[in-house]
Amino acid sequence: MNVTLTRELERFVTRQVESGRYRSAGEMMGEALQLLQARERALAPATEELEQELLAGLDSPKKQVTKAFFQNLRRRAAQRLAKTTAA
Repeated sequence: MNVTLTRELERFVTRQVESGRYRSAGEMMGEALQLLQARERALAPATEELEQELLAGLDSPKKQVTKAFFQNLRRRAAQRLAKTTAA
């Protein structure tokens, strides 16, 4: 697999390898992908819950999704993301 990085990211990877923290760019990228995968797994329940709430709102008898509803969803998603990334 070939991956194209921006110059900035390529320099970052190079610096990390040169620092001795990683033996190769592949090792560093593997760890980065594992962290991304872990974050996605951690966010999945919150994302699913928000999707269910959205569907419930769309299926409501009034069939109105208000601006306040979306603001609440955005606020809650931001709070959950902050908790997940802080951990």
